[in-house]
Amino acid sequence: MAGFKFVKNGKANGERSLKKYIVDNLKTVQIGDAVHLASGYIDPAAAAERVLGIVVAIVASAESDLAPTSNGAGGDFIDTYTTAADNTTVAQVSVLVDTDPDAIYSAECDATPGTTTNSNLAGFYFDLIDENTIDESDVDASVQQFFSHGLDPNDSSRLLVQIAESQLSD
Repeated sequence: MAGFKFVKNGKANGERSLKKYIVDNLKTVQIGDAVHLASGYIDPAAAAERVLGIVVAIVASAESDLAPTSNGAGGDFIDTYTTAADNTTVAQVSVLVDTDPDAIYSAECDATPGTTTNSNLAGFYFDLIDENTIDESDVDASVQQFFSHGLDPNDSSRLLVQIAESQLSD
């Protein structure tokens, strides 16, 4: 699985905040994607968009907690699903999203952290290059989508990050 991998919750109780949302029509979502709500439905997050959270599971419908059996594109379901043109009204394939801004993730980068000055250091901010990858060259001291806690001690090609620009806050 690429993208964002849960490491820990920064809260003392360690609990995660998981919410279920229906995926918009004609969207591809993967476990580990950053997503946001657009017109009431889940959409993969893009650079500079506020982030709702990270996908932790894909479920067959709004009333189910079971994973789909196919990937929506004619193959077996593994960790990615492509919704149909009528998903919001018919199948209603949904995702469980960790919406907690205190959750810390190991994040995939589009280049080795440290390639751009300060991109391997804690205390800097990054935007996404796509829904599951941090833009390593877009490092800044000003607030962007994700705050970095520095290199992942278990994988120096990844950063430890948490959501800084959340849809749930002002």
